[in-house]
Amino acid sequence: MVMESAMHDTNARLDACTRYACLVLSLMLALPLQAQSGRGSPPDFRLQEVVPGVFATLEPREWALSPMVHGNSVFVVNERDVLAVDANRTPAAARRTLDLLRGVTSNPIRWLLVTHWHGDHWLGVQAFREAFPALQVIATDTARQAMFPMLIEPFRIRQPAWYSTTADRYDSLFNAGVDVAGRPLTPARRKTSDMVRNAFRHYYAAEAQGMRLAAPDLTFRDSIRLHSGKRIIDLLFVGNGDTPGDAVAWLPAERVLAAGDMLVHPVPYAGSQVPSQWAKSLRSLRALDPLHIVPGHGEVQRGTAYLDLVIATIEATVAQVRRLQAEGASLEEVTKTVTMEAFRGRMVPANDAAVADRWDDFLGALIPNAYAEAASRTGS
Repeated sequence: MVMESAMHDTNARLDACTRYACLVLSLMLALPLQAQSGRGSPPDFRLQEVVPGVFATLEPREWALSPMVHGNSVFVVNERDVLAVDANRTPAAARRTLDLLRGVTSNPIRWLLVTHWHGDHWLGVQAFREAFPALQVIATDTARQAMFPMLIEPFRIRQPAWYSTTADRYDSLFNAGVDVAGRPLTPARRKTSDMVRNAFRHYYAAEAQGMRLAAPDLTFRDSIRLHSGKRIIDLLFVGNGDTPGDAVAWLPAERVLAAGDMLVHPVPYAGSQVPSQWAKSLRSLRALDPLHIVPGHGEVQRGTAYLDLVIATIEATVAQVRRLQAEGASLEEVTKTVTMEAFRGRMVPANDAAVADRWDDFLGALIPNAYAEAASRTGS
């Protein structure tokens, strides 16, 4: 998640400069870094076969829990072609995932679903288009509309100095001994912060200045059913999630769900401005009864246990916030009262400082959004 304000673009969210982007940017997490990727290179992705013919490329954990997240991609290998889901944060990163795909098939990618507008899921589309000129890029109507003010136009007018200024801001935070959320840099956080600032200056900034952004070719409102040989693939919009236009890909025969940022592991994002709608959308995904879920970030999930936990966490938080808001509590009072410790204990492993930081960021965004939603319902 790139701490969007400081860095999900300093990620694509930083790019968009939205409220969630800034909250996401605040996720500078604490993990030991591996030397596998140079400071001027994208992460080394891991290819995992979800079911026969369906593959996910997963970013390393230390990147997935940092502000420089890149997002998972999914490849559905059909008899003669491939459906891809999400295109990563940069063209260089996308080329790495495409190299992994070429290790399992020579079939061309025919369709690419971009699940939502955040840059870590579609700024790499350029590499897909270069490799497969006949490619159709697909998104929801809402996601495509959001790409113009949030990313396409900012990238068009952005000057090179913006990148150096942002890189300097990362350095200033690092030298001040805090992360983007203002938390003191423990040794583990320091390693992550050092990785992120170097990756932004020496890798992302160079990539971003060469990007040519083009919006999706094909959009849909509710669903599209794709057929390739015997394979059926449903592209669905089930309701607002992390953003207002999140799409998912569903393989009904294999019961595989590519969820995008509707579901993120090990702790969800909380960008949704209407948390109750997000929970409702997740319940619609639960009704599909998936056997395998590829989240937008994090590890592939077997079954629905984690999805169920996320739904329960959001719904319980929303219920508590609504009750307190109706009783006249201020947002500050609600934030101090609603700690959701029982759910924290189920979601955050013991002694895992990185996931604990992620939880703090999640709840720190979810509660204000739930409070604003509750206030809009009561007119207060």
